[in-house]
Amino acid sequence: MNKIAVLDLGTNTFHLHIVERNGKAVHTLAHQKLNTKLDAYGINDQTIPNNTVKRAVSVHNEFAKHIHGHKVDRVHAFGTSAFRNASNSAYVIDEIFRRTGINVEILSGEREAQLIYYGTLRKVAGNQLNLVMDIGGGSVEYIIGHGKNMLWLKSYEIGVHRLSEVFSTF
Repeated sequence: MNKIAVLDLGTNTFHLHIVERNGKAVHTLAHQKLNTKLDAYGINDQTIPNNTVKRAVSVHNEFAKHIHGHKVDRVHAFGTSAFRNASNSAYVIDEIFRRTGINVEILSGEREAQLIYYGTLRKVAGNQLNLVMDIGGGSVEYIIGHGKNMLWLKSYEIGVHRLSEVFSTF
C-alpha cells in the first residue's frame, strides 16, 4: 500500500486528493477544495499579485498539514491555466516550495486535457465514443476519445473567469 497526494491547482480553486493505493484498488482518504482565485490579475497585466501569492501559500500550508497527517509517500502538485499564463509563476512556485516543501509542476494545456480524459475513464463505461469537456476558471479542455484512445484534444484559455473579465469591460 502507498499513499499519494494529488494537488490540482486551478485558476479559481485548489483541490487536494489523498488516496491509498493497494494494487489496483484505490481508496480516497481525504479531499479538500479551497478557493484561491489566482486569476486576480488584470487582462493586460498577467501577474499574480503578492496578496494572492500569500493566499496560495496559505492554502498549501493547509494541504501540507493533511499530507503530513496521512503520512503520504508521494505528492504530485499540478498548476494549470493561471500558472501557465502568469509572468511570475516561477516566483509563485518558488514561494510555495520554500514555505511548504511542495513542488508544483506546470501542466501544458495538452497534458491537462490528457489527464482529464484519463481521470474520466474511471467513470465512463465501455468501449464507446466520448466527448469530455472540462470548464475551468482559466481554460476549457475538449477531448474526444474512443474507450482508452484519445482521438483529439485541445485546451483553450477561455475559462469562466477569463471570459467574465473580457465581457465585464464592455
